[in-house]
Amino acid sequence: MKYKSGYRYVSQEAYVCAVPFPDAASAFVSLHGYTLDIAAHYAWDGASFILFTWFGTPTRWLVPSMVHDALYQLMQDGKLPLSYRKD
Repeated sequence: MKYKSGYRYVSQEAYVCAVPFPDAASAFVSLHGYTLDIAAHYAWDGASFILFTWFGTPTRWLVPSMVHDALYQLMQDGKLPLSYRKD
């Protein structure tokens, strides 16, 4: 990961994982067939500091925080209903 102004981390490669949500898409994030695809060069701010204190090294939380921020970005952009927030 490397620093980009306004963000703490920038992915160097794409990341794909399964999620329980329907299709949605924005510039760097897409959901198709319950698969989340985060494009290379996606920028996010990482996990809250308190998580580092409680659970160890920041690298342990980079991917989960990236997935969290990507899904919330879809919600914020109105591409994914807020009703999925708890899921």
